[in-house]
Amino acid sequence: FLLTLQTLDSHRKDLEKIRQAMSNPAKKSALTGFMDRFSEGSDADRAKKLELKIDETEKNLNQRKDNLDEFTRNVHSEMKRFHKSKLSDFKSMLVHFATSQAEFHRKCSETWNSLLPHIQIAGEDGSGAGQPTSMAASTSPAQTVESVVMPRRESMDDVRLDSSQ
Repeated sequence: FLLTLQTLDSHRKDLEKIRQAMSNPAKKSALTGFMDRFSEGSDADRAKKLELKIDETEKNLNQRKDNLDEFTRNVHSEMKRFHKSKLSDFKSMLVHFATSQAEFHRKCSETWNSLLPHIQIAGEDGSGAGQPTSMAASTSPAQTVESVVMPRRESMDDVRLDSSQ
């Protein structure tokens, strides 16, 4: 596209020079006129040839501009499609992640609730023998875990973690 623009500009400058030379024949030397006749013909012939080249170059430029416009529209269309696809994919991943997290935490809650009676038995008399209290059946899983596990943590402050025991 840029090369075509440069070519068009060059042809227009050459045409302008020829037109100036045609309008001011006094500045032409006899040798230049003689050379013109045998090389490319008269200034009028060269001007016509350049005008044809300019027309052809302008058509070429317009075609390239149309191609560039079409390419730009296609790129914009593809970018919109890509962003929609990306948004859909991200939404799908987020829904899958949230679902898997909910399932994981549901299983964790079930596990803790199944362990709760064993924790209560082990902690009531210190020997590990005993029966689970009825508290597990009367409260929600979150209340049950907090009411049983949290006091145990507080009572475990006395436990030593060194290997000398």
